Amino acid sequence: MAARARALAAPALQYRMVPLPRIGECKVNDEQILISPGAEAEKVLSSSVALLPVLLTMGPQFDEETDRLRSRGEMVEALFFETAGWMSLEGTTKSFTTWIRERIRVQGYTLTRRLAPGYGTWPLSGQRDLFGLFGTAALPVRLSDSFLMTPKMSRSGLFGLMQISR
Repeated sequence: MAARARALAAPALQYRMVPLPRIGECKVNDEQILISPGAEAEKVLSSSVALLPVLLTMGPQFDEETDRLRSRGEMVEALFFETAGWMSLEGTTKSFTTWIRERIRVQGYTLTRRLAPGYGTWPLSGQRDLFGLFGTAALPVRLSDSFLMTPKMSRSGLFGLMQISR
């Protein structure tokens, strides 16, 4: 299953840096966007000078293969395949975080931990605000009216960028 998951993986990533004049408020394409991640996340972001929203997907092939396995009654295989997909997504997330951390470090910044709608005090409906941080950019992930992402094997997140004290 791991080999099949690797063969089907087509990771796509979208991220951008959004200046943060004050916590909870930022501008995208001259449009005011309010981010309300909840008290816990606001504490994490309180020293940030910018936000770094991230969308990552392994592609629609994972949904299609999982559906195909289930339709053939191969439930255990579908579970293992889906698990391999989530492990791939986790590995790709860690690789991106390491890469972006190094890239911004040389510019004098560091990252907060990754925050995400649906975790801690940030409600899942915060997905709408997070997606809004990308403005009109074409995204590799779609958001449903119930705030779920398609393809399913996708992850959203938000980092804060803080200046490194010298």
